[in-house]
Order: sequence, then structure tokens, then C-alpha cells
Amino acid sequence: MFLEEDGELSLYIREGESSIKATGVRALEWSRRTAREDLLRTCYLELRSLSKVIAGGMQIGIAMDLGLSVPYLTKRLEDGSIYRFLNEADQLQLLGENKGNVGYTGGAVHDIFQARYQIRRMHERHQTDDEVREVLDRLREYVESRVQSFGRYLDSQGISTGQAGGR
Repeated sequence: MFLEEDGELSLYIREGESSIKATGVRALEWSRRTAREDLLRTCYLELRSLSKVIAGGMQIGIAMDLGLSVPYLTKRLEDGSIYRFLNEADQLQLLGENKGNVGYTGGAVHDIFQARYQIRRMHERHQTDDEVREVLDRLREYVESRVQSFGRYLDSQGISTGQAGGR
């Protein structure tokens, strides 16, 4: 953004070697693309952090409550940002695909909430910590795999995750 001599605020967008003044439509496209990239990058980083917590041996009590949550992504679902800024392929990467009565397949969020639900049900039935630990171990494998897949997807979209070495 740049304040012109006449007091107008202008947006210049980098295209190759030069910067061009953005028209209204071009500025809106740039804003939408930037919002999409920021949203995807932040979701990736949130999932990556959760993956590290799970891999580090998440405590069962924490897993039932705050530990298996993705607050940023949840807020973006609630405020509609996921649907306004992300395309269908982006949404599939994050949320998975609805398979009708069968449920959802794919998507890191599905795996997290499924595990959280299973752990709560096990706790209500007073099942052993070993059984709950098995759910967390499976979740660790799923989430690590989903995070790697999501990182590759972002790379293919030309979206930097802000991590050393591209991810």
C-alpha cells in the first residue's frame, strides 16, 4: 500500500520484475489470494504443532479436553472463512470428503475429531488407559501423514509454509 501525493491510498502488486498499480478488481483478487494463502499456511502450522504434541506423548486427560483441538481452524469454520477463501481442493485437504452415510474420508480435521470422540466415549465407559493410548498412537500416525500430505499440497500450490527447507 502506498499513500499517493493526492491523498489516495494505492495498492501496487508485484508482477515479475515490476510493480503495477492494482485496479479495484485486481486488488480484490490479490486480497482474496493473500487471505487464502495465509489461511492455509496458518492451518498447516496449527496442524503441524498439534502433530508434534501428539508425537511427544500427549497425556490422556489433555487429549480429551484442550489437547486435540485446532482453535484457529475451528474459528475459520465458524466465521465462514474456509468457505469464502478456500477452493474445493483446499477444503478436501483440510476437512476430507463427505461419503454420505459412511462419514468422511481424508482430511486431518476428521482424524482429530474422530479420535477425540473415541477417547471421550472410552472414558465414559471407563476403558483402560492402554486402550485410549492405542487411539492416540493411531492418531499420531494419521496426523503425521496428513500434515506431510498437506505440506506437499501447499508446495504444489506455491504456498510457503514459513518453515526452513520449504516446510
